[in-house]
Amino acid sequence: TADESLRRIAKGRAVTEIYEKKEKLEAVRSGYLSVFEERLKAGENILIVDANRPIDVNAREIFEAVKSLV
Repeated sequence: TADESLRRIAKGRAVTEIYEKKEKLEAVRSGYLSVFEERLKAGENILIVDANRPIDVNAREIFEAVKSLV
């Protein structure tokens, strides 16, 4: 989410860039999700990973998704 992005940005730096505004981040995320949705409908192999989950959970999910393609 935009809120999580801003939290991570603030945690890592003292200054934000001019494009790092909540509204901009929400628009970018929405755009990416729209493209992913279109590509999924077209049969593309896309996995959307929730970066808020623990790394090992995401790693396992990614591994299983790739394994199913081999």
